[in-house]
Amino acid sequence: MFLKQLILGLACVMGSIYGLHAQRLLKGKVLNTDQTPIEGVHIYNDTQLLTITDPHGYFVIKKPNIKTLTLSHIAYKTTTVRADYLSPIRIELVKNAIQIKELKIVGQWAEAHQGVTHTDLSKDELAKRDFGQDMPSQLKGTTSVVMHSDAGAGIGYSYMRVRGTDQERIGVNINGVPLNDAESQQVFWVDLPDFASSAGSVQIQRGLGLSSHGAGAFGASLHINTQYIDTEPSLSLHTGYGTFRTFQSRIKASTGLLHQKYYLQGRASFIRSDGFVDRASSDLKSFYLTTGFLSKKQSLGLHLFSGHEITYQAWNGIPYPFSLIDSLRSYNAAGTEKPGTPYEDEVDNYKQTHLQLIYKNSLSADWALHVTGHYTKGLGFFELYKANKNLADFEINLPLNPIGDLVQRRWLDNHFFGVIGTLQFESTDIRNKVTLGSAFNRYLGDHFGQIIWTSKTNDLVTPVTYYNNSGQKFDFNSYLQWNYQWSGQLHTYLDIQYRYVDYRYEGPNEQNDLLNQRVQHHFINPKAGFSYRLNQHLKTYGYIGYGHKEPNRNDYVDSSPISRPRAEKMLNVEMGIEAVKNYWRLKTNLYWMQYTDQLIPTGRLNDVGATTRVNVPDSYRKGIELELAYNPSRVIAWRANVTLSKNKIEAFNFYVDQFDEAYAYIGQKKYRLKNTDLALSPSVIMMSGLQIKPHKSWIFLLDANYVHRQYLDNTQNKAVSLDPYWTTDFMIHFQPHSKNRGLKLSVGCFNLFDYSYESFGWAYAYDGPGFGTDYTYSLSDHQHREIGLYPQAGQHFLTSITYTF
Repeated sequence: MFLKQLILGLACVMGSIYGLHAQRLLKGKVLNTDQTPIEGVHIYNDTQLLTITDPHGYFVIKKPNIKTLTLSHIAYKTTTVRADYLSPIRIELVKNAIQIKELKIVGQWAEAHQGVTHTDLSKDELAKRDFGQDMPSQLKGTTSVVMHSDAGAGIGYSYMRVRGTDQERIGVNINGVPLNDAESQQVFWVDLPDFASSAGSVQIQRGLGLSSHGAGAFGASLHINTQYIDTEPSLSLHTGYGTFRTFQSRIKASTGLLHQKYYLQGRASFIRSDGFVDRASSDLKSFYLTTGFLSKKQSLGLHLFSGHEITYQAWNGIPYPFSLIDSLRSYNAAGTEKPGTPYEDEVDNYKQTHLQLIYKNSLSADWALHVTGHYTKGLGFFELYKANKNLADFEINLPLNPIGDLVQRRWLDNHFFGVIGTLQFESTDIRNKVTLGSAFNRYLGDHFGQIIWTSKTNDLVTPVTYYNNSGQKFDFNSYLQWNYQWSGQLHTYLDIQYRYVDYRYEGPNEQNDLLNQRVQHHFINPKAGFSYRLNQHLKTYGYIGYGHKEPNRNDYVDSSPISRPRAEKMLNVEMGIEAVKNYWRLKTNLYWMQYTDQLIPTGRLNDVGATTRVNVPDSYRKGIELELAYNPSRVIAWRANVTLSKNKIEAFNFYVDQFDEAYAYIGQKKYRLKNTDLALSPSVIMMSGLQIKPHKSWIFLLDANYVHRQYLDNTQNKAVSLDPYWTTDFMIHFQPHSKNRGLKLSVGCFNLFDYSYESFGWAYAYDGPGFGTDYTYSLSDHQHREIGLYPQAGQHFLTSITYTF
């Protein structure tokens, strides 16, 4: 029924777009003071939105008797001009705040004419959903995005998926510098709490996107720009409180632009929350500091930011049966191996600090050079209480009974540094742009474990180190991009990247002896795209790309050279059409992501006895993304998006552990499966968001999100899946003063209708007698699954008060 209504609704929209009667034409072009066309300028008559400028800054209005036009854009001062039906109007807008767009790492941020499927979020859009939660919570509702939080309320360990692509395959960079860990290739947002409040803009590229400098970007990429400067000095004090004893405080300050050249601004944040899940507390601290200077031809910016998180672990999820009982939905198994009360220090404690030095020089009217030097330091551990362990396995030798309890810390001490350079040529007529980018990045990581206490020895004066190994990774890549405007309608984009990876680590050889290992990769990643404007209101675009991605650390250290996995490969094709008419905007995108050798968990044990991911020959993700926006006036704005997809593995072998009646392991059984859904890849994702601004001081936001069924493994067994769920969030912002000064009050009610749902989970399959643990779910007398689910909070509130001087 929903799809039928959706199709009928879209048909009505398209009919309204093309069924309007011809009227007198009011034409014009909007540029900035540098004579560059401005896309996305909203043009009003009083409070009625008439149209939005296209990528070339042009607009056409078919409405008579308009006397004045008001032009509004987030980066420019609102301007009112007289209408003129006799000749096209040429309008210049003045920047409202310095966004330093030229300091973005060029070549990585997609432009409208490149054919890359992407979504842009401005600083103001991020601020509307800023309640101190991690970045995935603020991106929830963006096209094809699904998120989950271990603690259940968006603070602490949080993750996102795009088109079903997991966080490991989403390339994230900050000002062009890779954020993904070089070895695990994961992004841990908890390491940078409250970071969205320092972001000037965010862009999500779906598919392979443009060339970037990290290990991810194999299905989606997220680009964060923090290079913006408020022109006026300011001081902002922010505090917030909410459910689960959530407390947030933040102070931001800026000198503004001194002598039109120098600036200094920063932020310090503290966030504390108990979380929805028992003991899943978060104690988060962070700061951001940036300074630099600007001139007509060059700029230099120094960015220093850091985060320190201490979170009580909630990684296990809850047993499936507990999800059916309200009083057990917040259960946390972490720390419960300790007799009596749970172990109070079952925490993750990690600090990460980033330093970036970004230099830009306009060498001439046509040439520009960007150079970025960066360094990231990470240090921390997670602590575990383990019961009934053989202490000899942990390098603790006792003359008597070696079985006892212990507390272990598993450490990570790493350094990531490098240089990124970009040279760009752009012709004075802006028709021809060539970009050459290169990056040299180096990673050094030490992994070691320590025993700090045992029930046999009590406190250890000196912790006992029971493992110690390291990983080293060198990553070089270089790309060449060519953008060309053949006419006012046709743009093309070509991009080819070479990437070299050299990874060294300690792992097993063919005889299962731990030795130094080395893996090298040479990747060629070509991409191309185009956009063609059919008329003032209609544009079509296309994209094709081919990419590679190396396995992660676990894939390597848990395999020998015989069972070592191959790199993943993907062919990505995108095709879309976008229509803009008056206050309607419709965008339809078809995508196809065809994988070769995608790595998935199959349950199989390799030659060193480890369960690792296995290459499967053929798998794919394909679907359609629909985005719709309706902005009839400044009072009301509505947007919606729908993703309908198929995410399939053509064929693979699924392995299930076998146990006899005495619970002894006797081997594995192989099941041949065909045409099954990829795990955690919903076939339907929908969002509808309504904004009402009845007065300049008030904003009301209502967002509804729907995620269809997700399977926890690749068997497509409904018994091992997450049920579909709806969530609705309601937010109110009150700001009586203009120009972002004075008082601002915000209230957010999340999961408004108190819906019980789980957004993530895991499953382990075995045959034989059931183990009888809390996590056991029996499909039959001899087929069982261990299932862990991650419940999200019911109805909860967050509030904030901000005062800006």
